[in-house]
Amino acid sequence: MITALNIDERTAGGLRAAFSLFRRNKICVEHFYCDRAAVKSLTYLHRRGKISWSFIDRYAHPQRANLLTPPDLELPAHLGFRRFSSLELSRRLCENAAVYLVCELSALCPRVALIDNSAEYTGLCAYLLRYTDSVTAVSADPVPYLEEADRHLAECGAPLTVMKSAENLLSADLIIAPHRIDQPLCCSHNAVILSSCPPAVAPDAPVYYDYTFDLPEKLSAIKPPFLDDRYFASALYTLGGVYELGSSVFTHCGDGRILHTRKSLIGQLRSRIEHR
Repeated sequence: MITALNIDERTAGGLRAAFSLFRRNKICVEHFYCDRAAVKSLTYLHRRGKISWSFIDRYAHPQRANLLTPPDLELPAHLGFRRFSSLELSRRLCENAAVYLVCELSALCPRVALIDNSAEYTGLCAYLLRYTDSVTAVSADPVPYLEEADRHLAECGAPLTVMKSAENLLSADLIIAPHRIDQPLCCSHNAVILSSCPPAVAPDAPVYYDYTFDLPEKLSAIKPPFLDDRYFASALYTLGGVYELGSSVFTHCGDGRILHTRKSLIGQLRSRIEHR
């Protein structure tokens, strides 16, 4: 069960304000279901005094440490209330975007670099090598990738280069970093970099991490109105087991400043490849 919370501040003037002082705060509870997804939506009607978090906890517990809330709602962490946050779906969308771009430009054989210091994304190499024969894996833990390279070479003759450092990625057209970029990257200024969140250390090229996609209509129907689509989808995927969202491909992708469509991002990567 996913639990969402909103605080509805009820303000009134004149005589209505005087009467509201005698009204108790209350909670409206709604339940929504779609396939395996179950959502409990709580709206706390706040009319007077302090917010009663103990009252809210009657309805929010045991999901109070993973509540879906509007971004401006402050939760009392000292009471165990925390806002849900996860990059799990964003990392999957990063993978999907990478495979989509490489597939669309397979005739140009893009040079791809995958940065994965924890060696979690070895399986992604198999998809990339379907569309290009130039894939480099950069990992502080290279052994799993060396084993992956041996396997691909033996099974289908596909070469996979393995490196321990991202100090020289100047030849890479597309750089994939599912986790936050927290180290300097030596890359070309016109490379396309995909990640799941803003970089801690900004490289010379833009980092695209803000993925938008179409939420299926059946899931939009169970979304509380105070939540946005992407945040709700992230919770459905991470907490609700709606794994079908993991196959989504972006409709728009941004770096916090520039917003690309699929077509425009393909065009940018194509231009880089054709003029390298």
